[in-house]
Amino acid sequence: KINPGKWIAPTIPGESPDDFASDLVGSGDLVLLSSTSGMDPDDSEAKDPLRGCRYVAAMELAHEPRIRRHLRNIYRRHAFLTTRPTKKGIEVIDAFHDYYGLHLIKDKPIKEHFPMDENESAERRANLGPDECNELDAEMKRRERDSCLQYLNIIKAEKTGYISVHVHLPLLQHYDEWYALGDVYDSRDKQDLKVLMDELDKIYFPLDVDSDEWNEERKKVLTQALISFLLPQFESETRRDLREAAVKVGVVAAGESLHKMAMDGPYRPHVLLHTENRFLHPTDDLPMVGICCPSDTKEAMYLAAVTEDGELQDHLAIPGGSRIDSEKYREKVITFLMQARPAAVLIGTSGGFDSRLLSRKMNDLINEAVQRWGNRGIQGEDEEDDEFEARQDAMRKILPRSHLHDEDDDRLEWTCNVDLVDDSIPQLFGRSVRGRKEFPEHDTNLKIATSIARYAKDPLAELAYAWSVASDTGNFGAELLYINIHPMQQLLPSFMLLREYERTLCEVVSEVGVDVNSACKYDHLHGLLTFVPGLGPRKAANLKQNIMESGGTVGSRRSLLEKRLMGPVVYNNSVVFLRIRETDQMLDQVVHPLDDTRLHPDVYHRNNWAAKIALDALERAEGDGKNRESAGLKALRDVMDNSAKEVERIYNATKEEWVSRYGPTFNVADWDPKINVPQDAWRDKVEELDLEAFAEMIEANGLGKWQSHLQMIKWEFRLPF
Repeated sequence: KINPGKWIAPTIPGESPDDFASDLVGSGDLVLLSSTSGMDPDDSEAKDPLRGCRYVAAMELAHEPRIRRHLRNIYRRHAFLTTRPTKKGIEVIDAFHDYYGLHLIKDKPIKEHFPMDENESAERRANLGPDECNELDAEMKRRERDSCLQYLNIIKAEKTGYISVHVHLPLLQHYDEWYALGDVYDSRDKQDLKVLMDELDKIYFPLDVDSDEWNEERKKVLTQALISFLLPQFESETRRDLREAAVKVGVVAAGESLHKMAMDGPYRPHVLLHTENRFLHPTDDLPMVGICCPSDTKEAMYLAAVTEDGELQDHLAIPGGSRIDSEKYREKVITFLMQARPAAVLIGTSGGFDSRLLSRKMNDLINEAVQRWGNRGIQGEDEEDDEFEARQDAMRKILPRSHLHDEDDDRLEWTCNVDLVDDSIPQLFGRSVRGRKEFPEHDTNLKIATSIARYAKDPLAELAYAWSVASDTGNFGAELLYINIHPMQQLLPSFMLLREYERTLCEVVSEVGVDVNSACKYDHLHGLLTFVPGLGPRKAANLKQNIMESGGTVGSRRSLLEKRLMGPVVYNNSVVFLRIRETDQMLDQVVHPLDDTRLHPDVYHRNNWAAKIALDALERAEGDGKNRESAGLKALRDVMDNSAKEVERIYNATKEEWVSRYGPTFNVADWDPKINVPQDAWRDKVEELDLEAFAEMIEANGLGKWQSHLQMIKWEFRLPF
C-alpha cells in the first residue's frame, strides 16, 4: 500500500539520461537552453539537454519546507564563523588596535552563539549530578553571552571595512595562509558538503539500485540545490540570527551597565569610603559642590553649592581666561567653600587634562579653607589681638547665626575632599529642556555644575530625571541614548534599549525605594516616582498633585489611603516601594519604623505580625488599650536596633578574621551581609524565634500562608532600605 505522505524517488527504467533527453527534445517537450540563453553553442555545459531539468529539480528540492528545516538544523551544528582582515585592515590593525584579535577568528563554531541543542544537552547531562548540571548551564550561558557580545564587535568592525566575515561549512583542505585567501571562503564548492549530502541521499536516491548514470544526475541536482539555493539561504539566515541573538544579549548587557550606574549609590567622601561600610553607616544627605570645567577656556567656570536636598544654594563664577588660584579669585573661592562647607567638591571629567589640573588646584584651596575653618577660634602666637578680632568678624559674616565655638554642631566640624566624577549626564542636563525649565536664567555651565553635585548625591535620581522628558516623537528616555552606557549601544535598536532601560530603572527603584515626601517636594527627584511599580508617569503626577494639595507632607503609608491620595488598587501595588522618612515638617508626628522598609502595611498594621515577632523576640508583653500600640512601636525600634548591632558585630568579626589571615586587605566597601554572611552566623534576638512554627499556627487558624512574609520581616529588621 502506497503512503501518499511519503516521498518516493522517481525512476525511469530502461533508458539512460541521454536517451531520455533525446526523446524529450525530439517530441518538443524539452528545449535546449543553449538556444535561448546566449551561451556558446560549443560549450559542453550548453549542450547538456538536462541542464534546465536539473535546475528546476534543484529549485523544487531547495524550497521544500521540511527539507530546509531539517538541513538548517544540521547546518547550524556544523557551520563555522571566520573573520579575515581586509586590505585596509591589514594596514591599520596592529596589537594596540580595538579590533585586534577580531580580525583573525578561524573556524569558531556557530552553535556557541545559541542555546545548546536539546539532544546535545541531554547527552552532556546524562551522567552529571544536580550541581554539575547547574555549573554546565552557567558555563553555556556565559559562553553564549561572550560569543554574542564578540559578534557585536565583529559587526562594528565589519562596518568600518577592516574585516570581512564568513559563515561556512568545513573546508575540503587546509590552508596555511587562510587569512589571505578570500576566494576560498567565497566559493561554496570548496566547502565539505558531505554532512548535508548524506541526509539528502537518504531521500533523493531510490531504495532499489538504479544505474550509475541516473545516480550521477541525482548528485548533480543535490549539489546544485545546496550550492545555488540552500547554502546562500542558510548563510543569510545564520548571519541574521547571529545578529538578532547578539542584539538581544547586547541589550541585556546595556541594561546591566545601567543597573550598575544606578546602583552606585551616593558619593561617599574619603573620610567614609575606606573606614565605614554602607550597611553600618549609610551615606547621609550631604551638601556638595559641583564644578563644571569647560573645555573652551573662553567659557566661564562655575562652582555650584547644593544643599542636602539637592537644591542650588549658592554659586561662584570664574570668568573665562582666569585662573581659579589666581590672587584675584583665590580668596573668593576659599570664602565660598567655607560658607558652603561641602562634604566633597566634585569636578566633571569632560574637561580632560584641565579637569585633572583643576582638581590639584582645588585640593590646595580646600586644604587651606579647612585649615582656616579649623583654626577659626584659635589665636596664633604671632597674631595681634586686632588681627584676631578682624578674623573673627570675617567668620561671623560667614556664619551670621551660628556659634563659632559650639563644638556640638556637626556642621562646624568640617572635612572635605576633591574628586573627579563622570559628567555625561550633567552635560545633558545643562543643554536639555528640563534644564532650561528649572533654571531659565542660569548659564549652561552653572546648570552642569549643579547637576554634577546632584549626580554625585544620587545617580539614580538623575537618571530618572533624564528619562522624564519626552522626545519630539513622544518617546520618554531619549536623553539616555546620548549617554555612553555600553560600548555597543550604537549597534542596538533604540526602541529595545529604551524598553530595557525602563525595566532596569524600575528594578533599581524597587530595590532602593523612594522617599515619597522628597520626590513630591523637589522636581529633580520626582522622576523616581515614575518608576515605582504600580504607578507610572500619570499616577505619579497625580500622587504629587494630591500630596501637595493636602499639605505637602505624608506622615505615614496608611495616610496615603486614608486621605484618598491613592486608590486602593494602586496603593496595594506600590506602597511597599514608597518610603516615609522623618523630616523637619514631621517633628510632632510619630513615624512608624516599618514605613521605611520593604514590608507591606498588611503585615504590621492589619495583621500586626511584625510587632508580635518583635515582642516575642524581646520577651515582652503586648500590653493593652492605649499602651499596646506604643509598646509595639518601641519593641520594633528595639529589635531593629538589636539587629543593627548584630550586623556591626558580624562585620567586625569578619574583618578581624580576614586581617588575621590575609593582612589589612579587607574590602570594606564591598562587604554585603546579604551575601557574605552564612545563615548560622546570626545571633540577634529575632534569629532565636521559630518562625516556621509561627507560620504553621497562623495557617492552622485559617488566616493563610505567611511564612515567606515572616521571613521577610526578619530580614527587614536586619537590613531595611
